[in-house]
Amino acid sequence: MRLPTDFGWRLRPMLVLLVLAGALTCTGGCGGDGSSVTGLDMEDLVGTYSLTKLSFDPQGALPEADILGALGTVPELIVTTNNQAQIVYRDPISGLFSTISASTKATKTGLRVSFGGNSAYADLLLARSMDLVFSEAPGTLSFDDESPDGVRRQKLTRLIQDWAGEQLFDPVPGRLRVTFQRK
Repeated sequence: MRLPTDFGWRLRPMLVLLVLAGALTCTGGCGGDGSSVTGLDMEDLVGTYSLTKLSFDPQGALPEADILGALGTVPELIVTTNNQAQIVYRDPISGLFSTISASTKATKTGLRVSFGGNSAYADLLLARSMDLVFSEAPGTLSFDDESPDGVRRQKLTRLIQDWAGEQLFDPVPGRLRVTFQRK
């Protein structure tokens, strides 16, 4: 079987188009302008942050509760460059200091914090995984959305004792508001 002699010339324009398409795609999406495709870098987010807002608004007739005020302590979030973080706080019920480890990942808008299998994050009424939005000017990381996991009824009613007699689901669904301020 004999191939036509002009076979290579028919494929060459298609090959040129494929190479150009790949080059244009990389220029548009490979950060050619110096910006990162994923958004923020961990270096932008590294530091120590103090918890300045922690509130929970249960679905229903109850008002939003200031959980931070009930804690009586100011937890700190320590974010490192190796995609890890820790929250350090004093438990208001036991009086013991606790450290909660988490993995982190920079996102386009901030920091994804994912707590491991331990349940210590739930003691602060936090969600297992939260996408915190970074605001550079005030230096804050914040979450303001429905709590994906809900919050533990027992811990919530121990912190907000006025709700102890309320009929609440366990976990309690509702809106979680969290703000960490860079120190």
